[in-house]
Amino acid sequence: MLTAPLRMAVVGNSHVLTLLEGYQLVGGRLPAGLELSFIARGPQKIGYVVASPAGLERREPTGSLVDLVGELAATHLFVTWKGSQANLRGLMLRGPAFDVVLPADGERLPDPEIELVPCSAVEAYVRATLDGDEELALLIDRGLKRGAKVWLMGPPPALPVGAVRERLGNESHFAARLGEIGISAADVQIVAAPVRVRLRTILLGVYREFAAAHGAGFCPPPSRVADEAGVLLPEFWGKDITHGSATYGAAYLQELLTLAVAARD
Repeated sequence: MLTAPLRMAVVGNSHVLTLLEGYQLVGGRLPAGLELSFIARGPQKIGYVVASPAGLERREPTGSLVDLVGELAATHLFVTWKGSQANLRGLMLRGPAFDVVLPADGERLPDPEIELVPCSAVEAYVRATLDGDEELALLIDRGLKRGAKVWLMGPPPALPVGAVRERLGNESHFAARLGEIGISAADVQIVAAPVRVRLRTILLGVYREFAAAHGAGFCPPPSRVADEAGVLLPEFWGKDITHGSATYGAAYLQELLTLAVAARD
């Protein structure tokens, strides 16, 4: 039981829906005084669902996502934005095999036959996707001006190669693109999972820095959703390449709640 109102909102792209699915798994075990808003922007509409002890209420929003955030009475705002889009750039190999060496890698020696990409180049690419996004900066700013504590969220960990290949053949978007260039999912060259794990590590670091520069915090997915190598565990795989399962959404939602309660106290 919460002793004071806790009104959390999760807003942004389609990953919001994963957390809504997670809420439907664990909602009955969340504190009775909690109100949650889920606002997800899609290609054609903005979905808006409020979860409270009374149940799920679906609303018909008007205005832009930024306008809606400016009207929210949330005490804690979590924004999920663009992480998968940036991550996908390192999914399919379209040139020579490559790798990155992180400062934390220590004595790890990369294969001399593999092209090394400087960490700074990856950081610059990810930073450009954020710095050039006026809407993201406005979302954070509107939340802060409403008096909410604001956090930027991160994308799920990398999937193993086999799971990626299976989804490439099943997702209509990728299947259509592969058909256009005459390649089957079985023949696509996929960047090795350890390299994609390192790319995501860089991405999360840039997200953390961006959030801090805009007066927000950063809340990555909980570490327990990945194995020791940093790859997403099977129970958290979603139906496509970029999203986690409802179980993943529930785990992340619990992480957000823990952070919000700690920040309030």
